[in-house]
Amino acid sequence: AAAARIPYSRARRRRTKPGKTSVESREAGSEPHPSIRSHCSVRAKQIATHDDMSATFPLQSVADALGCGPLVAAADAALEKFPYYPGWCSPVLEKAYVAYFVTCSAAFVLFFIMSALFGPRHFTVFNHLMIAVSVVSVSFPAAIIPLVVWPGLQEVVNAGWADVSKFITYPTSPSIEMATGMSVGYMTYDFIVLILFYPWFKRPKDKSKRKKGQIGSTLYLQMLMHHILSILIWPISATSSIATGFIAYFMFTELTNTGLNARALLEQYGHGDGSISLIVVSLMWVLQFTVIRIIPMPLFIYFFFCGDYSTISWQMLALCLSSVPIPFILNLMWFNDIVGILLVKVGLKAPRNKKKVT
Repeated sequence: AAAARIPYSRARRRRTKPGKTSVESREAGSEPHPSIRSHCSVRAKQIATHDDMSATFPLQSVADALGCGPLVAAADAALEKFPYYPGWCSPVLEKAYVAYFVTCSAAFVLFFIMSALFGPRHFTVFNHLMIAVSVVSVSFPAAIIPLVVWPGLQEVVNAGWADVSKFITYPTSPSIEMATGMSVGYMTYDFIVLILFYPWFKRPKDKSKRKKGQIGSTLYLQMLMHHILSILIWPISATSSIATGFIAYFMFTELTNTGLNARALLEQYGHGDGSISLIVVSLMWVLQFTVIRIIPMPLFIYFFFCGDYSTISWQMLALCLSSVPIPFILNLMWFNDIVGILLVKVGLKAPRNKKKVT
């Protein structure tokens, strides 16, 4: 009965030969691809453990309340056309993805219009863009997603601490699956914003024309690749119950974006480097980044190297080993940049481009 409710049965139906039903095909000995069969067995165990996630999280009602119910239904129909992408097995993940993508997009348009109507007259299009992007980032991924994913993160970390061999393949909890859909929905929206408004976000080479909030090409490419890989890999992890503890932790670290985007908002409203409010927010952000992204890193590195990978396929093993270290590397790179900036601000380090006086 549990296996019959697996949404991925769509994939099995599409693999049948022309002129045969799925029942006839199975009777004739046609079986799904081993990776699909393994994936479906994992989902069967997961549903048996956590019951029907759609009943636990009635996202359709939430989507209807937000006015995007028809879009959720349309997305479900569209995603059925891609049965071989295992990331979209879960109806909860699909609905959370669409609901959050639509919500973030609508909020971006709303805040942009409000900034244009009620913001200072000297504000340009770039100022309105930065305010809309920052408010959306503070409100949705940074404030809400960590709260949603926290129960699932606690569960998998406690299980891994008790028995490290269980961490890699610990079953996905409903909160992690829902948070994954929300995160991927937000990153899809943010990816589109980065592409569409790149001319405004790009930092010009002429320093006299630069504005607070503009980013260099290196950071821009890092953000694009971060979004692309997360959109492709996180749903697969969440629905296959492989390395979900890492995904949950990465989603929880979005909490540090509250300080980052609050700092960006203050800069847009004219608070310079010497203002008390900007200094307080910046210190809060550095503290957030250190406590949430850096201090827990040894624990998750321990889970990564000491986990049990013997029960997963070589494809998933390769995906896990190649993708999990990337966020940790990025966090260390960003932390190094943050510390360097702080040292320059307090006068313990000379600016990188400072010319020597002869």
